[in-house]
Amino acid sequence: MLPAQKFFTVLAAAGIGLFLSVPSARADYSYIHNDGEYSVTLPDAPSGETIWYDHVGDIPFIEERPKFGSLGEIASMRRTDAVTGDSFNIDITFIKSGRDYLLGLDEKDLSALLEKEYANQTIENKKISYSPGTGTLKWGTFTGFSVDRNNNLMFHSCHILTGFETVTMIKIAFNAENEKFGDSYQKIKDSIKFVGTK
Repeated sequence: MLPAQKFFTVLAAAGIGLFLSVPSARADYSYIHNDGEYSVTLPDAPSGETIWYDHVGDIPFIEERPKFGSLGEIASMRRTDAVTGDSFNIDITFIKSGRDYLLGLDEKDLSALLEKEYANQTIENKKISYSPGTGTLKWGTFTGFSVDRNNNLMFHSCHILTGFETVTMIKIAFNAENEKFGDSYQKIKDSIKFVGTK
């Protein structure tokens, strides 16, 4: 092999090696349950657990528990800031609720469901907002702050979104002083979309 050819072969191999060693950019993950009506974009794929008819404990957003099959899913995503140790937590509960139950929900009911999510926590500066849609479509949001055992100020948000026959609840908590997490929350909140049934 001629010296020039050898040089270009070595240069090409080095370039390929450099390309392979560059970490790929993290892609966002669009979460929606197979039977879901709302999508949300998350920084990472969550872990999920199916809620079956024989689930131990309360199942929210249904009047009568079915005698078989799956009722929905709980999906969770956790992040920790490598520099500060701050945490960012998301829990999404998806439930097949039924049209009659959803038609009966009003602003008072939705507010009570949101308050119940924080019944065991001391939350300051609580705000609850409600957006009535048409028929079964409604959206309630709870926000507030707490102080954790390490004296960190935590921001809490809970969105309950009703569809034609389902409920999606998106619950988020993170260190309020972490700007990166604040930006992540804003992106997640802005990404929530009603997509309807398939």
